[in-house]
Amino acid sequence: FAPINGDYSKSLDQGKENAIDLKDFINWTKITKNILFWYYPCPYNRNRDVFFVEPPNALAKRFAQDIKIMRNYGILGPYVEHDASGITLGTNFSELQAYLLLKLAQNPNANLDKLIDTFINAYYGKAAPIVRKYFNLLASNLDKIVAKNSTWNYRTIDAEYLTKNNLLLWDKMLETAEKSVTGVHAFRVRLLRIGLDCTIISKCDSDAKRIEKVRKNLKELQSKRPVTIDWKRFDSWSKNIANKGKELPIPAALANVKGLITINVPERGRTVKAHVGANLSRAFLEKR
Repeated sequence: FAPINGDYSKSLDQGKENAIDLKDFINWTKITKNILFWYYPCPYNRNRDVFFVEPPNALAKRFAQDIKIMRNYGILGPYVEHDASGITLGTNFSELQAYLLLKLAQNPNANLDKLIDTFINAYYGKAAPIVRKYFNLLASNLDKIVAKNSTWNYRTIDAEYLTKNNLLLWDKMLETAEKSVTGVHAFRVRLLRIGLDCTIISKCDSDAKRIEKVRKNLKELQSKRPVTIDWKRFDSWSKNIANKGKELPIPAALANVKGLITINVPERGRTVKAHVGANLSRAFLEKR
């Protein structure tokens, strides 16, 4: 059972989008308990020309509740496809997510906040209080989205809370967190902020110094863990972002056309709306 088209901001028992999936799931459990739930905890980066890695999020309440639902209906268990949160680079809260998914699979009734505290305290050392505050701020912003019934689908990456003010506030917090520790704990804070730095570069600050800081952190990661960095794509992304907003020259083949009128094409809209006939019944609403 793989409901990839659901609402990724809410658990299965919340929201109109997920009501259809929950109904299907319950009907399947009436036929057989030999079900594996192919679970998608995070949206996917379908806009890699804008975001080198996924922006940060704090999706935890959703899958904690969904694991309880799976348990309550007695299925075999979940297969979790959680590579979308930045886990291949160990960035954002993807490693916390891996820990939570394991512990909740072992005991769906485990206290979520205690699990989060246990991991953050052990993994980030003296930087833990600031890291925990950062996680709480991300989670509270997601709660606001859920409260007003906004919908995320599998490709909702540019969340509405990724504002310049929030991004730069979190940037200062993680700078302070990194300065409070040394050694492996400082390295882990630098990993945590790769997703944040890439988002800041994409949305509000493409300064060369920040781009080089990300490059340095990725090189450090590559030297310490068996990961593969797509440097060609990183170079292309950083170059394109650095040139973002600059007016491109008119192609030579059109330069001599008399009466040529040029119109700036807006960026692809970031808001997804339901639309009958579109792929997956969703379409982008362009900003006018």
